[in-house]
Amino acid sequence: LVDRSRVDSVRATLQPNDRNDLAAVAQALRQARLLTQFQVEKLLAGKSGPFFLGRYKIMRQLGEGGMGQVYHARHMDTRRKVADKVLPPKRAAAERNALARFQREADMGLRLSHPHVAETIEVGEDAGVHFMVMEYIPGANLFKMVGKGGPLRVWDAARLFSEVASGLGHIHQFGVIHRDIKPS
Repeated sequence: LVDRSRVDSVRATLQPNDRNDLAAVAQALRQARLLTQFQVEKLLAGKSGPFFLGRYKIMRQLGEGGMGQVYHARHMDTRRKVADKVLPPKRAAAERNALARFQREADMGLRLSHPHVAETIEVGEDAGVHFMVMEYIPGANLFKMVGKGGPLRVWDAARLFSEVASGLGHIHQFGVIHRDIKPS
């Protein structure tokens, strides 16, 4: 995750009794912006990853759905922020059709282009982990917006649902039925 020389440099700034304390070193690396909080938590829990998928560095988990997990990630070269949808290898092995469904979704995503549908940028596989890289759209989801601010004004709700319907109409033209529409 971090070059040995950079780790040594950060450790040198710590108090002598903290230099061999994994938690202290990990937090210092996070404060130096060399690790994310997600990575620190994984390391301290004894996990070895995933921290990278292809050319993407995993920053944090955004959510979890029926197919797998979605992570906020960043391209190692361009530093572009993306959403990385991952099919867990255990799920791909355990469920006979899981990988085929994931690949169909990924292939379809690469063919779609609409302002109200997240762009699929890349599809890949890294060490047996299948992933789909999508446009990262920052901001709160509808569930959080309503939970924090109460019901939307009629005009705002109408605009949002018009955009959702426009995106769904586009994917329906390709024979796709989105089975996971929800406020979150």
